[in-house]
Amino acid sequence: LPRTPGLRLQVASGPAWQGYFGLQLRLTVDRPSRLPAGTTAWLALVEQIPAGAEGSTLPRQLVRSVAGPLPLAGLRAGRPFSHLQALRWPEGARPERLQARGWLEARDGRVIAMAADRCD
Repeated sequence: LPRTPGLRLQVASGPAWQGYFGLQLRLTVDRPSRLPAGTTAWLALVEQIPAGAEGSTLPRQLVRSVAGPLPLAGLRAGRPFSHLQALRWPEGARPERLQARGWLEARDGRVIAMAADRCD
């Protein structure tokens, strides 16, 4: 994705706890008008499955849970805006392989920005 000047998207995740993972999406823009009308935010919990695991010779990324669309009402210039969401992972997923992903999506389905809590 091309970078959008004046826009910063961050995603963070908390520790696994009783089948849930806490995710936070944080967005800062210098002008809310940088985002097309109707833009929404999304969060996903993705399991990174390495090559050779679970019968696959290739590494895989499995989406285990999704939250969204998350509205961006209240977004103000220069002020951090955030969503905090607890997502449950399904039985069989391994919490140590989970990663948070977040993205901004325009009304027409275009992805405007993406972020991950860590890069593997």
